[in-house]
Amino acid sequence: MSSLSSSRIHSRRSHKTGFLVDFHFRLRKDIPFNRRIQQLSLSLDRNFRRNVDYYADKYSKIRRFLDARWSLFEGLILPGSSEPLRISRDFVAISAERLRPKVYVFAGSKESRSQFAGLREFGPSCHSRSLPGCSSRSANRTARPLADSRFP
Repeated sequence: MSSLSSSRIHSRRSHKTGFLVDFHFRLRKDIPFNRRIQQLSLSLDRNFRRNVDYYADKYSKIRRFLDARWSLFEGLILPGSSEPLRISRDFVAISAERLRPKVYVFAGSKESRSQFAGLREFGPSCHSRSLPGCSSRSANRTARPLADSRFP
């Protein structure tokens, strides 16, 4: 039902290799869903209330997993190397950048954050000629009424 996974990662930016460790909970099909299952998945706390400490509990599960199996990680030797990895027990912050919001592209290379409003305002992009009414010259003339009729 619950599992912890680890996978090796390499950061080109910091030139370091490490492990990405995460907690997953998957309910087997033969197990009935109930409040105890919600506790095990960390959705509910020990008092069966909303688990406001979800991330702290998740961190604790991961930390216990690593502490119990630390000897497996300490002796790892990567292919092509003759020495074991030097691994720190401390977690390392990974730098991240925010993704741009999802943007949809429509006819005339017009952009919109809403797929429905963009289709209504600009019509389909017609990169695919399989769309009804799409050809290189007639895309806006024929697709626009189609979009208007489907998305009033």
